[in-house]
Amino acid sequence: MESYQKVLSNTVSITRIQDSNLKIVQIYRLRGELEKSANRIQELIIDEDFSSIKSDLDLELTKIEFDRGKVDFAIQNYDRIGKDYPNTQTAIESYYLLSEIYLRAPNVDFEKVQFFMNESMRQNTNSPIKQIIDKRRNEVEKLIKLDAELTQLKDSERVESLFLAGQILAFNLSKYEESKMYFEEVVIKHQSSDYFPRSLFALYTINLKIGSEEYLTYRDKI
Repeated sequence: MESYQKVLSNTVSITRIQDSNLKIVQIYRLRGELEKSANRIQELIIDEDFSSIKSDLDLELTKIEFDRGKVDFAIQNYDRIGKDYPNTQTAIESYYLLSEIYLRAPNVDFEKVQFFMNESMRQNTNSPIKQIIDKRRNEVEKLIKLDAELTQLKDSERVESLFLAGQILAFNLSKYEESKMYFEEVVIKHQSSDYFPRSLFALYTINLKIGSEEYLTYRDKI
């Protein structure tokens, strides 16, 4: 933070001033100082000297509202930003953040995850985020297929699909909370299955990873 503030005091380069201000508002947000970040963005976004980074400021402001718990607002604005600034790194990130929202409870929707990942990849510019998406798209496609199977399979036939979906969410996509319901169904309803001990161990590992004391319950059952 201090180094960026020094830049503002010691440079006349508009590019360096823009970059430093953007870094400062990002640091405020990451520190949880949301009001400071939002106030500074609102000052910058109406200043013509910062028009070339308006898309970045717009994105940062939406991230702040998401951090404040305004998920519906964030969904609408990430989508708007993607449309307002096509073929930019900002659009790529906005659509990627939308895909992440739909991988998390209570908004889980694998079809929408796939749609917004594809929107990111469709943008005609490069971004490191595209590499992340490219590695995850196959996993999301598998989840869509497993989800479709789970709506059709009878109770006794669900166990493998439940375990595989939980495994992808937890260990390939790091969506630990969202994975638990799949493993829990195996543990509750399929205790004679070969997937029962593996699901117990998965729940033990996941709860230990996220710092939940529930891991003790599963540790005693392994």
